[in-house]
Formats: sequence, structure tokens, C-alpha cells
Amino acid sequence: MSIPQLQVTDKGIIAPSTDEVISGLWELFRNAFGQDLNTAMNTPQGQLVTSLAAIITDERNQMITLLNQFDPRYAQGIWQDGLGYIYFMTRKQATHSSVMLVLNGLAGVTIPAGTVFNDDNGNKWQLTNEATITQDGKVSVHAQCVSAGNINAVPDTITGIPKAITGLDRVTNPYAAIAGVEEESRLDFEKRRRASVAINSKNTNASTYGAVADLADVKDVYVIDNPTDETIQVGTTNYPVIRNSILVSVVGGDDETIARTILNKAGSGCSFNGNTECVIADTENFPVRPPTYTVKFLRPAFVPVFFSGYG
Repeated sequence: MSIPQLQVTDKGIIAPSTDEVISGLWELFRNAFGQDLNTAMNTPQGQLVTSLAAIITDERNQMITLLNQFDPRYAQGIWQDGLGYIYFMTRKQATHSSVMLVLNGLAGVTIPAGTVFNDDNGNKWQLTNEATITQDGKVSVHAQCVSAGNINAVPDTITGIPKAITGLDRVTNPYAAIAGVEEESRLDFEKRRRASVAINSKNTNASTYGAVADLADVKDVYVIDNPTDETIQVGTTNYPVIRNSILVSVVGGDDETIARTILNKAGSGCSFNGNTECVIADTENFPVRPPTYTVKFLRPAFVPVFFSGYG
């Protein structure tokens, strides 16, 4: 065969260049139609060689792309999902932005869960719980964006009431929404897969980080320990971490699930730090009459960031 073939070697796949494919096609054509065949590219046979070379090269490029999907460094989409299944991982889906709304109106009026309000950009925000306006004429209630993804809402932009409700005068958001996240990207999924290798271990920062980061709805994690006998300060806020303890800072996720994961991975031999605490029974190691532990972790404060431009 005059057209050079792909070579699958121990170092990977080697594909001939487009020029080599074209040369092989001309050799094939000369053997079929005569050695005196005009090989100018602007002839009918030249156009046919060009088209066939493009078809062959494209097909081989597709084959190379497919073979690369078996390498976690390059895999993407469902191929990367398949590699993740080996580690019992699934790609994290997009999450919904959340916000605290203040409803003003007649005392005693109940606003049902699921009521929708609009922001200035046309996004819809839905109440997650039923709310009753108090005697001072207002009530604060949690809402989330109907559409998933990184959707922002600056203060006082969720003000639209698409369907009139008797006794409800106005709605607003005094603070900016906590933006959701998009579906986990190829790079983020691969970083989490690499970190997940430590999930099966225990009593290390890496194992705690990997296990907590893998939980549903967890958006970000930070883990640090203090093996010394003195309290230390960490981060830009100089957060105190007491002696012989671990600090796990988490954005998103369920409190009890996070606390249980921290106990299982960090162990009960250290102290915990944070502003959120849960009482967890160690049923993993003691199914009958399990001991209980108070596990703390940190829910970091959301700090507004402002930019000043010069025009």
C-alpha cells in the first residue's frame, strides 16, 4: 500500500504527515492511471488527491483523539467520566446561586415556597421555604436561582414581582447573591480525581481534603493542621488554630455529612476548629453503642470585593 499507515508504538501513536499522505496518493494514482499522469494540484485528479488526503488525515486525527481519551491527562467529556468511575467518582453538576430576600408587606401574609421573583437581568429566583411577614412588616427568606450556574445578583437587583400577591408590597435583596458554580470542568475533575487517590487513607490532610471535596454540593475546601503545642494563626484573617488540631474550611455541602467525613478521615485523636459544630456518632467503627464526638469545621464569611476604575 503506497499510503503510509499509522504506527502504534510503545511511545504512542505516530501518524504520517499530510504531505506524506499526498505523496502516497499520487503514487497510487500513477500506478493506476500511468506514470505520465499530470500531478498538478489544480487538475481534476489534483483536486481528488487533495480531498482524499483531507478525509484520510481527518479520520486519523479522530483516531488519535480517541486513543488520547484513555489518558487521564487528556480525557474529556464522557471519556473522562468513564475514568472517574474507576475511582467511584461522578462529575459534579452545576449548582444554583442562593440569596437572602427581604419581603415587605402586610403582617400575617404568607408567601408560599416556590414563589418566583425576577432580577434586573431577567433571571428568576425561587423561595425555598414558606415565609410569613412579621408584625414589623417584613420577613427574610432564602431563595435560589431557578437556573443553575454562576449567576450573580448585586444588592437591590431582585425586585420584580411577576405575579401579584395580596399583601406583598415589595421585595429586594440587601446583599449580593452567593453565586453557584458551573458544571465541573475537565481540569477541575482531573484535579479532584488526583486528590481522590488519598480518599482511602486516613489521618492526613490529603485524605480529609479529598473526601470532603468529593461530597455533593461542596464548592471549595481548605485543610490545615496544627501539630504544635501552641495556638497558631493562619490565613489573611489570622484565624486561630488550637494546639494539636485540624481546621477544615468548607463552602457548600451538608453540615452533618461534612462533619461525619471529617471525623472518619481526620480521626478522633485531634481537636477541631471552626464556627459550625455537629455531634456525630462513630457508627463506622462501633455499630453498637457508638461513642459520640463534637466535630467542628469552619464556614468562612463571604467578603464583598469592590473594584475602583479610573476613566
